[in-house]
Amino acid sequence: MKHIVIIGKYYPPEWGGVERYVYDVARFAAKAYRVTVLVHNKRNKDCIENHHNLKIIRCGTGRIVRGQPISWSMLMHLRALKPDLVHLNAPNFWAAAMLMIARYRGPLIITHHADVFGRPFIKRFVLPIYHHLVGRADCVVVNSTKNALCSTDLPRRAGPFVTIPHGLNEKIYQLDFPTKEDVARERVRLAGHAPLVGFLGRFVRYKGLSVIVDALAQLPGVHALMIGDGPLREQTVQRAKAAGIADRMHFLGSLDEQEKVRRLAMIDVLLLPSTDTTEAFGVVQIEAQLLGKPVIASRLPTGITDVTIDNETGLLIPPGDPDSLGRAITKLIADPDLRARFGENGRIHALKYFTLDVFNRRFGELFDTVLSGKPVMTSEDIGRLNIASTSSGR
Repeated sequence: MKHIVIIGKYYPPEWGGVERYVYDVARFAAKAYRVTVLVHNKRNKDCIENHHNLKIIRCGTGRIVRGQPISWSMLMHLRALKPDLVHLNAPNFWAAAMLMIARYRGPLIITHHADVFGRPFIKRFVLPIYHHLVGRADCVVVNSTKNALCSTDLPRRAGPFVTIPHGLNEKIYQLDFPTKEDVARERVRLAGHAPLVGFLGRFVRYKGLSVIVDALAQLPGVHALMIGDGPLREQTVQRAKAAGIADRMHFLGSLDEQEKVRRLAMIDVLLLPSTDTTEAFGVVQIEAQLLGKPVIASRLPTGITDVTIDNETGLLIPPGDPDSLGRAITKLIADPDLRARFGENGRIHALKYFTLDVFNRRFGELFDTVLSGKPVMTSEDIGRLNIASTSSGR
């Protein structure tokens, strides 16, 4: 049985967009291959878990430098594993360096999730390593062609590119009638009969958390569910208190999958006012769409706008603009028919393009192609991307 090593930053129960992606790829690949997931551990000791064809190696982290875990044992494991294929999920500069030092020469797939924001000193030394790996990879996977077009971390002649948008299991978001009734009662308990918007994600720099607070400060009576955790949670709570709206912002922390879906089902509109291209896709938009909820998102040059289509499945606003966010919220809250139309359009859109079945099928085809030694075929759109990115002088 062929052996695939999937390298990520962390793995559940550490949840985030990349962690969910690695989790989904690994679980699907383990149906046909022997799979080892190689990630960092939040602790300083290695931890190894075995689940039939799926092994998870969490490499002990000695320290974290500017958000990058440093795990020396990762090199030892890479040298010992001897895989038939490596799938590297980037950005993860340490893993890229360890992969190069280990002198792995076999088939390589890289998923480029997003560029690294800032950190010019680190990038100056480590980007050449990443560029080398990208240059010898069988292909680079992106959630959207837009992410490759706007990237400054990918080398100029990167490719071939394969677009495989992340997808979700739509069955998780199908609530039965008793559950919907229970959700409605819980909503009234939390916010009465007030309009209710929602945010789901990590409380980090680029999520536009201050934009949400400042927008809600202009909208008396509108409540917000704030689902998630992260380094900026307390700062966001304090900002809400300073704005005098702490009683309308409900900070729920991290929730398990079932409870998260129930809470998302309560809201009228999902907010994703991210401020820069670190937000490369925004899978939470798909979660909202599968529940029939319209989305207000930032108009960024990334895959975020592949999911939320302006004036079809939601509204797009300029990033970092609380006034525009406030106007968009007001527009949707005031028009239930428009909310319903956007919600239904979004559900149809998600079921067509962003299901887990579609994601798994395309990744299965890609793994089979690379392991068979055949060249990776790209779509016409990706072909045009290579021409565009080369001629743009990146």
